[in-house]
Amino acid sequence: MRYFKLIVPLSLLVMVAFGSLIFGQTQTGTITGRLTDETGAMLPGVTVTITSAALITGTNVTTSTEYGVYKFIALPPGTYDVKFELEGFRPIEKKDIKISAYFVAKVDVVMGIAALEEVLTVTGEAPAVDTTSNVSSTSFDKNLLEHIPSGRDLWVVAEQVPGVVMDRYNIGGTESAQQSSGFVHGSQSQQDYSINGLSLNWPGGPGSATSFYFDHDSFEEVQIQTSAAPAEIGVGGLYMNMITKSGGNEFHGAATLLYEPGKLQGNNVTDELKAQGIETANPIDLIADFNANLGGPIMKNKMWFFTSYRRYIINTQMLGLRRPDGSPEVDINHQTNVLGKVTTQLNPNNKIMAQYYFNYQNRFYRRAGASFVEEKASTRQIEPCHIIQGQWTSIFFKDLFLDVRYGYKHLIFPMSYQPEVGPNDYCRVDDVRSTMTGAASYDMKNIATRHQFNAALSYFSDYLLGGSHDFKFGFEYTNCLNGYDYKSNGDMVMHLYDGVPAYIVAYNTPVKQGSKYQTFALYAQDSFTIGNRLTFNVGVRFEAFEGWNPAQSSPGGTFYSARSFSEVRNIPNFKNVVPRLGFSYDLFGNGRTALKGSFSRYTQLEGARFPENLNPNALGGDVRLWTDLNGDLFADLNELSAPVSFFGGVGVRLDPNLTRPLSDEASIGVEHQVGEDLALSVTYYYRKNSNWMGRNNILASYTPVDIAAEGKTITVYNQTPETIGLIDRVITNIPEFYEKYQGFELTAKKRFSNRWQLIAGYTRGQSKGYYVESRWGFSDSSDPNNRINIEDAYHPSDRTNIFKLIGTYFFPRDFTVSANYRYYTGQPLTRRFRVTGMNQGSFSVALEPRGTYRYPTVSILDIRASKIFHFSNFNLEAMFNLFNVFNASTTVSQITTVGPYYGNPSRILSPIIAGFGVRLTF
Repeated sequence: MRYFKLIVPLSLLVMVAFGSLIFGQTQTGTITGRLTDETGAMLPGVTVTITSAALITGTNVTTSTEYGVYKFIALPPGTYDVKFELEGFRPIEKKDIKISAYFVAKVDVVMGIAALEEVLTVTGEAPAVDTTSNVSSTSFDKNLLEHIPSGRDLWVVAEQVPGVVMDRYNIGGTESAQQSSGFVHGSQSQQDYSINGLSLNWPGGPGSATSFYFDHDSFEEVQIQTSAAPAEIGVGGLYMNMITKSGGNEFHGAATLLYEPGKLQGNNVTDELKAQGIETANPIDLIADFNANLGGPIMKNKMWFFTSYRRYIINTQMLGLRRPDGSPEVDINHQTNVLGKVTTQLNPNNKIMAQYYFNYQNRFYRRAGASFVEEKASTRQIEPCHIIQGQWTSIFFKDLFLDVRYGYKHLIFPMSYQPEVGPNDYCRVDDVRSTMTGAASYDMKNIATRHQFNAALSYFSDYLLGGSHDFKFGFEYTNCLNGYDYKSNGDMVMHLYDGVPAYIVAYNTPVKQGSKYQTFALYAQDSFTIGNRLTFNVGVRFEAFEGWNPAQSSPGGTFYSARSFSEVRNIPNFKNVVPRLGFSYDLFGNGRTALKGSFSRYTQLEGARFPENLNPNALGGDVRLWTDLNGDLFADLNELSAPVSFFGGVGVRLDPNLTRPLSDEASIGVEHQVGEDLALSVTYYYRKNSNWMGRNNILASYTPVDIAAEGKTITVYNQTPETIGLIDRVITNIPEFYEKYQGFELTAKKRFSNRWQLIAGYTRGQSKGYYVESRWGFSDSSDPNNRINIEDAYHPSDRTNIFKLIGTYFFPRDFTVSANYRYYTGQPLTRRFRVTGMNQGSFSVALEPRGTYRYPTVSILDIRASKIFHFSNFNLEAMFNLFNVFNASTTVSQITTVGPYYGNPSRILSPIIAGFGVRLTF
């Protein structure tokens, strides 16, 4: 703690001493270039003016330096015109320069002697390749966000990025009520949800999730980085930056309604699925999405506002689940968003922004804990989340800039019992049938807060040590709380094997727990360009992480007595320095072809999982064998054994030599511009994740036992009787655990021009390793049963072949056709065998390495057709959507434990469904 108290004010003092901070490029772009005459001589003193509706003042002016260099940074996404003027030379204007977040448009100009008075206007020469950056990123502008048919959430946007794999397949919004986890090029648990360049992830677990469901129509642009992140970005996987709209000097607004009624869906249940008892496949009752937004000037050229409202309804039915009256069980979800934003240009050099963002996520039947969960055993999630953001940017001279950002998030996330659940309703789980009945496992409320403060310092030099430099220094500070309240009827969950009582999970409920953590990062980076063609991007990042558990207590329950605990800090206290190295070389000097390479080291993203796992007051308990002596399917105390295993934070400690997991990534590739706006690339990616961790019970010992399983003999391990109930669990690094990814990727990205735009990509790769699957939850890697058949296993996110294509074509008479196609090799599947009769109770083991079997290949096509009608004061667009055009019924989840129910699907793709929509704009 003393370290953090010292370093934060010291860093602020250093920033003030330098006197300036830069506007972060994570939400803006740059236009720069070198100006020469027809002999190649540098032209200083050229007046350069940019004009764009994205600028509050409408224009911005600078002059070229003695080396003929000009630069505009911190440009909001948009389209820009650039004019060059110098007495004695013919003025030149470059039009339609498209800027997206983190993109550097290099616009070099050769100015001729003023033989003519008129301005030479050049259109269609905007760069599509950033020849100075090695970052791999994909930007989605308003055209793509509005026209590509999808479920209209952040995760389906990320899924459209080449190489990205999501853990669920969203057909027209059917999965938009639950966030997805994303993977790219071997990254694991590495997701950053940034709003206007400020990270605001949920603090729980490994810190890689969000607690906010976003308003799709509030985005000006979504930029997703997937590789070669600079030092200013900590995450080494999916960096998702959502830039919200700001308004403008003219009033603009829109109202959108998209409607998918259940009557317009097909049935994709095959005869094979019907033989397994499935009549309808995840059918839709109703999906409706309404948004209204308005933006404009409060004071023209001075202050803008933007506000947006969304209501998203997703009502579906559950596969294979019926109520007692025979009607299908349902999944009802409502999302509400409200956004308000004000941006003010105080003077030419100072700008401030304030934003409030609210999300109300209501899931009335949230299911977890089994493949088939009846409505009564589901939970009720009525979840409000608030985000407040502020930003101040200031320009000093031409080369010094100030950016200060602060964000606050407050969440109340309940998973409550259903209203009909009474105190005598208990949770029962059948491990063989994968069913849950009676009640949810527990009633829970999560309260989480996050404070985020970022600032940075930058200096641009057009000539120093043989080239130009973009120096940047910055720091980030995070302070988070993640707390839970738990209660459970009977303080237990009863487990059965195909209807036969087997064991219970006994909880230490009621529980009132809380954990905190803080992070601090310092970074320095430089973009060093030599000779206008070769750029080195070098950086270093220092990261510190400390977790702790404040003083806390919980009352007693059925199985555990009341307890109180004092504050404990340094859980853990990591400090790491990681490098970022890259280069980009303009192969032919014309700004159209670049050779790019990088090496990056990342630390594993962390949240509250460390203090939570070491919190003796956290939700925990034990497993006890259950013999139902009276046959009433209720676990009486006299029917239970002594505990055979334990879970929770009791008996857990950190290895004093524990170090943070790391991920090393390398890439090499070529990017080439074809024609006006099309960029093609081919890139090779390599990643190794290492220094992984496990939670090992050093007091447990095991003896091998050979058993018959599925026609073969396998060796499992029986815990010795004398070590049953003994726990001393140490979280430590497991040196032999690792994962490697390697693959290549072809991409084609065309910005909108000449009536069409496109993003396409083909990725072929392989992600394999040696590790216990749930490593981020600190699985017991000392239990040899967990290590059976994990050698050279595929990661669950592995897809050998991935192909993506999204695009839009605008026909004459304002008729538009858009498509969204994705293809994946099926995900790896692990057949598991349940072992019973051992001293430690039952457990399951892998029969083969993961990936020996796979789910079927997934192929999904969505299309949209629309027509715009023009009226005097507004435009009206009529839309028709068709999702899952092939009506594919691919199984994407199934029961994996061998036995009578093995292979029964728990989820297949939703069937073909049609939808209509209208959008009014003015």
